[in-house]
Amino acid sequence: MENREDAVHIPSFRDRKTGLVVFGIILIIIGLLLALLSLMCIAHIYVFLGLFLAVPAVWFISMGIGSIKARRWARALLLVTSWVWFIGEINIFIIYIYNEIAQGAQIYEDNNSTWIWFMLVVFIIAPVILILFYGSKNVKATCEFRNPQISWTDKCPLPVLALSFIYIYMAVLMLPDGLRPDRSNAWGNSFFWICLGRGDRCGNKNHLLFPVLLRGMGRI
Repeated sequence: MENREDAVHIPSFRDRKTGLVVFGIILIIIGLLLALLSLMCIAHIYVFLGLFLAVPAVWFISMGIGSIKARRWARALLLVTSWVWFIGEINIFIIYIYNEIAQGAQIYEDNNSTWIWFMLVVFIIAPVILILFYGSKNVKATCEFRNPQISWTDKCPLPVLALSFIYIYMAVLMLPDGLRPDRSNAWGNSFFWICLGRGDRCGNKNHLLFPVLLRGMGRI
């Protein structure tokens, strides 16, 4: 009887607890570095930049702790933000490469190549690694096994979470520009049309990436 009971509780997946701990530690280290940079900016009177860096610092630290504890909400939120991170930053990367080529710059020069490799690692490789890891079925099963209690993120579809993060991010970006009359209307109009699903009317091509993001999130 004991052997049968033990067999029932043996998980039918690969336990990724070690990977969750490793990624959690890395995220906490990144958060601590951002927190240190935030304090340095505030100390040198760059208050707005310091507060801007404090937000991702808190986010990385909290997500790292959640990953170490194998929490369901941490996996879901990290997966959502990784998708938003990847889709948003790959747009910046492509525009940068296009502008460099259009201006006749040699992208293989030392300065350009160093910056391109930095952007490639931070903007593309890092979020892709997070997407592949936290989007793994084994990681999802591990979090569900070690955190059996239903989380609030389980009750919300991931595409809805992704759109919520996009709109929150855009709203935050509007705050500093609201102090500049020459740009506040442009940001407000862009945000208004994108919320209505008519991003094509704001002259911003970022709305074209939203279906890609939602399609990818819907398959997870």
